[in-house]
Amino acid sequence: MKSSDSSITSRTSVENSRILTVLPDFPLPATTGLHLRMVANLKALTAVGLESHVLWFSTPGRRCGEVDLDEIAKLASGVRHGGQRVEQHELPLLRRLISKVRFASMGLTGWPRTNYPYSIRYDAIGGAEALRTEAKRLKPDAVILPSQLMHWCEVLDPSVTVVIDAADVLTDVTARL
Repeated sequence: MKSSDSSITSRTSVENSRILTVLPDFPLPATTGLHLRMVANLKALTAVGLESHVLWFSTPGRRCGEVDLDEIAKLASGVRHGGQRVEQHELPLLRRLISKVRFASMGLTGWPRTNYPYSIRYDAIGGAEALRTEAKRLKPDAVILPSQLMHWCEVLDPSVTVVIDAADVLTDVTARL
């Protein structure tokens, strides 16, 4: 009898949990593998009864005013735009070069591989600060970050659980190239 009581307590605490998912693009319409994955993750959070919120960043192909917020409202309790990323070719050449050299040399220096070359598109617009602001506002129990933005963990309160969504399983391959 006690074990079933504790499982009910555990389930109740999960259902009352607030989750903030950071997305590098608006997930709808889900026309690519990455977008299908983002939608599936949001559906899974909703299916288990979590209060799910989204912080998304726009791309040139999906600007803020061009997305259907009513559709994503079916997948999340709240949605906030974090800003439009800067495209790689628009960044200063020196900044791109430093980021790529730093990433490539991390394996040699023993530093943790926490900065991904394509994260600078989001770093350049202050994406970590947008995350910090949203996390302070929402006070989530957990934050789900894409692996390319995992270096943003440092802006979160240490009491917040961080889950890294490692959709990019080719990070080491990218570094070696």
